[in-house]
Amino acid sequence: MFETVFATDKPKKGITPKPHKLPFDYESRCLLMWEEHCVECSPPYCYHHCVNYQRRKDNRCVRMQGGIRKSYESTGSLPYAAVCTFRKWAKLEAMYASHPVRDIVYRRADKLNECLSKMVFTVAHAMRGLLPSYAPYSRFNRYKNHWLTTCCVKNEKFDLLYMDCELRDKEQVQLMVQIDQPEKVLFSQMFTLKKGDNQLSVDTSSIEFNVPETRIFITPMNEETDTTIVFTWLDLFRLKTQKSAEEEKPAEKIKVVVWDLDNTLWKGTLVNDSNVVLNDEALSVVRQLDQRGILNSIASKNDYQPAFDKLKELGIDEYFLCPAINWGQKSLNIKEIAKRLNLGISSFAFIDDNVREREEVKTALPMVRVFDEKNLQQLLKRDEFNVPVSELSKKRRLSYMQEVSRKQFAESFSDNYEAYLRNLGMTLEVYAVGPQNQQRCFELVSRSNQLNLTTNRYTEDEFQQLLKRNDVVAFAFGCKDKFGDYGIISFLSLQIEGSEGSITDFVVSCRVAKKKVENAIITSLKEPLAIRGVERLKATLIRTKKNGPLSEVFRDLPFNIVSDDERQTVYLLPDLQKIADSGIIKIDYL
Repeated sequence: MFETVFATDKPKKGITPKPHKLPFDYESRCLLMWEEHCVECSPPYCYHHCVNYQRRKDNRCVRMQGGIRKSYESTGSLPYAAVCTFRKWAKLEAMYASHPVRDIVYRRADKLNECLSKMVFTVAHAMRGLLPSYAPYSRFNRYKNHWLTTCCVKNEKFDLLYMDCELRDKEQVQLMVQIDQPEKVLFSQMFTLKKGDNQLSVDTSSIEFNVPETRIFITPMNEETDTTIVFTWLDLFRLKTQKSAEEEKPAEKIKVVVWDLDNTLWKGTLVNDSNVVLNDEALSVVRQLDQRGILNSIASKNDYQPAFDKLKELGIDEYFLCPAINWGQKSLNIKEIAKRLNLGISSFAFIDDNVREREEVKTALPMVRVFDEKNLQQLLKRDEFNVPVSELSKKRRLSYMQEVSRKQFAESFSDNYEAYLRNLGMTLEVYAVGPQNQQRCFELVSRSNQLNLTTNRYTEDEFQQLLKRNDVVAFAFGCKDKFGDYGIISFLSLQIEGSEGSITDFVVSCRVAKKKVENAIITSLKEPLAIRGVERLKATLIRTKKNGPLSEVFRDLPFNIVSDDERQTVYLLPDLQKIADSGIIKIDYL
């Protein structure tokens, strides 16, 4: 929440805001009230002697030029960004309140605060001739802070102070972040803000806060001219505790390799020397990974535009999906990359020359494999990089680039997800498993985790034997839409006994997850199984930590639960012909 009652500019509405998303998941945040203050303030005496004094509406000093103003050009913590033009000695200050709240409570509290502040300020303005210094408003602020720091206390800690902000007008500014109590400083660190977007984070999990005497300061060290900083996020967060993630082991095979840039992908440090040269060994590994269908990305502490321009100049930018180039924690950036690619983070590897960065990722993400940049060629000989390779796997990067276009298309439909799916123009292609797609089907069975019914793993010989069985029918499924061809995205095999078919394997690529493709695959079985006299369909979901999303498919379709325990759920579809086609996806039999 921000004190915006003294803003002199009216916010401009009717524009499309740019959302700033967090690179991490959180449970709740602190109910902070950010107000404008002065580093050298000693009111009311300084009002008469300070050369920087400018009269505000309530007769106090103007700390932020024009007050803390709202901007609807970008959103983050709130539906607006806070524009702060810091005058000399100005700072943002908030009293620490040990009270975690959900997003909806936080936003409601901001609206309530704004309404009450305006109402009390109007009353104070009307009574300014009777009461000095806008006394009703000053008293309201004291009661509000008292309530936040004493009446609203649960004695719970927060894990992270995170700041997402844009520096305007200046090329670079030093920003002081300090947390203190009346008699001691709990945390103090200087950060460098560069022109454009900046992301900063402070680990507060080990700080011993003392309610209600703890304050948080944000102070740009500007000595001469005003400094404008636009804050989209400025919050204390309690991060989500994921016991399963802490216990999770690295996946059997690597799907994504995240690279550092300086002294890893290229030789040298870009901020010190723009004439960095490629690390030929690293480039060779990137290209070989790409041929194997293993994706490449970037997590680097650099300014985004110069670094990305250098990647373009070197002719390698097309190899890297969802690059995270900023000054934030690399573990948080890796989480964001995994989220954007919709891939499990346990299938990630991270390469960096800096031991501190490697240890930070190891500690925060124990399920991610971490490597030094030395002896890169040895990585490709490791078992986790030895993945089945098909013609489609060599095109995996292109398919993920197409997915970026789909996500942009989806934004034009706002919250109407079904309308987005109907306008994608999806077609499901049903194939018999043969030489042309057999290797891709084996790859799917070997690699898929989230959308995998039984997680059966086969050797190549065992897979061949499965396909040769007389009582087993196997299908491969392709998918395409207006943006491109997904290729073969699913494999399904079932064992036929009389009029009942029991699904042995059912795996679906994460690329088509939540697009109703899984539902269309089951629906597409009606015609080929009817020819074989199959009326009922049975499926046994062997439960793992990752394949829970597949159970949603059987809930959406008219399956009955035959049995359910901690290990597995058995589903039965009494009449396969009763499945209704949703009409979202066209089905072609090839």
